[in-house]
Amino acid sequence: GQYKTIGDALKMVPKKSLKRFVVYVKKGEYVENIDLDKNTWNVMIYGDGMTETVVSGSRNFMDGTPTFETATFGNL
Repeated sequence: GQYKTIGDALKMVPKKSLKRFVVYVKKGEYVENIDLDKNTWNVMIYGDGMTETVVSGSRNFMDGTPTFETATFGNL
């Protein structure tokens, strides 16, 4: 693919866009937390299926992260 991480691909999403922006994530395991800016609109992310494309974040309460910031995909 063109980008090594989902986060890198999402940096290309235009802000406040009225057009849909589609991001395809190839099969594999991705360990990253995705925080989309509140001005990032109309984003569609899809992969090769729930058992083929797996995204899991690593933030957790035990590391001192507030619970509401532990989501794998979030909106700031």
